[in-house]
Amino acid sequence: MDNTSAGKLLTLYNQVTMKRGIILSIVFCFAFYYTMGQPIQEHKLVQKMEAWYQEGEYDKLLDKAEKWRQKDRKSFPPKWVFTFYKAKAYFALASNSTGRASANYFRKGKGMLLAVRRAERTGSWRQLDPVFIAESKTYIESMADRAMAEMNLQQAYQYHRSLAEVFQDSTEVFRLLEDDNYIHEYGTDIRPDQHEIISFLFLQYVNQLRKDGCSCGGEWMPPAPPVTWNDTLSYTAKLHSLDMDTFDYFDHTGRNGSKPWDRAQDQGYQRGMMGENIAHGYHNELTVFRGWKASPGHCRNMMRQGYSVIGLGRSGTYWTMMLAN
Repeated sequence: MDNTSAGKLLTLYNQVTMKRGIILSIVFCFAFYYTMGQPIQEHKLVQKMEAWYQEGEYDKLLDKAEKWRQKDRKSFPPKWVFTFYKAKAYFALASNSTGRASANYFRKGKGMLLAVRRAERTGSWRQLDPVFIAESKTYIESMADRAMAEMNLQQAYQYHRSLAEVFQDSTEVFRLLEDDNYIHEYGTDIRPDQHEIISFLFLQYVNQLRKDGCSCGGEWMPPAPPVTWNDTLSYTAKLHSLDMDTFDYFDHTGRNGSKPWDRAQDQGYQRGMMGENIAHGYHNELTVFRGWKASPGHCRNMMRQGYSVIGLGRSGTYWTMMLAN
């Protein structure tokens, strides 16, 4: 073969190679768009999961989302997307269930959302499905309200805490969680921050009772103005509960002969109209509140028109609630 023929073949080879490179580049660009470059909502796996969610196939969605999440493929969406869809499935199951099953599904769904928030730092998880985000927030708020209506303060705390953890709302409850100065010195077997929120909810329920009016032992007590929390009364109540717990007695009169107003005055509270509820044998705020509400004298104390502030203190299973103007 002469040099001219060899040169022509080399030129032809280079042209074919160049065209092949251009074609491969175009194919690669399209492939990138349809995998990594395309919006998450348009990915075929995301569309499949959304379809299962809309059709109510939650078990299938949970199974597939977990299997896909465990795979490490560049063509797959980020792992947090699969966790997000697991959260959607768990919240749907929670809203369609009752009792313990609903609570378990809710805990799992909340855990998934918290995992997504930790794994995905840009906040795009909120834009992936804003309708679901809004609906899940509304669902948690409704469950918190229902727990309050049922006097289940422990559960109401959990829902309010979830709103703060997942959505970081600047609600009253969230502010209490972040305020290091908002601390009452309680003897309690639960975390201080949890006890603070429960005390806050306890106050809300007392005020709801006063707003609605209440029958105390057959005597109708009309609606009364709301009361507020008082740290001095809380500390005074705590000291009396601690004294009863330590020295094993149960009385409004202290071991030194002091009355409730004497003890409040010793702590700097100016003496005025004052009442006191005490209880023994109750293990949480819910049960002691129910006990006081069922007792005519204690119930009337909580409903008395002239009171404007309250405080609550506990030691062991001894409880003291102070009310004053």
